[in-house]
Amino acid sequence: MKIQGTFCPPVIGTTAAPIKIAGPGTLEITEGEISAVAEKSRDFSLLLAVVVVFLILAGGILGAAGVPKMVLYAVLGGIFGVTYGLLSAFGKRKGKQEIRHHFPRTAIKSAQSPQEGLVVIRIINHRPKGDLFFRPDSDTAVLMAALESTERSSGTLAS
Repeated sequence: MKIQGTFCPPVIGTTAAPIKIAGPGTLEITEGEISAVAEKSRDFSLLLAVVVVFLILAGGILGAAGVPKMVLYAVLGGIFGVTYGLLSAFGKRKGKQEIRHHFPRTAIKSAQSPQEGLVVIRIINHRPKGDLFFRPDSDTAVLMAALESTERSSGTLAS
């Protein structure tokens, strides 16, 4: 059974580390395993933080050197524009890449729905391990029923 939805790990940690998969994707449930498939996110946050620090430092140095404000704005804007263009080109050139995780039924410790529209599947004794956070496009009851039906056949899942 394939279920469309969104992988949404929390920003702040929980009792177990969230599995690093985020964004729109598919959760496929079979007798032997659960497969999580999503598009690979391109995280440029560290690079953007470095660029911002660089722009602040460059602005401070140029401002202290007595460079006129219009020249300062033009230089910093140019640096920002070139950086933005390079990041945009880099992201488009790589194309879409998928992240795939396959979890055997024996690695699934539990599945629960702690809040409306969210299912958390705990993975143990497998890499990656932790909590898989998934918001199905359909009702969570459909996903929980699919997980429980395969639990009965494999005897591994404890809700």
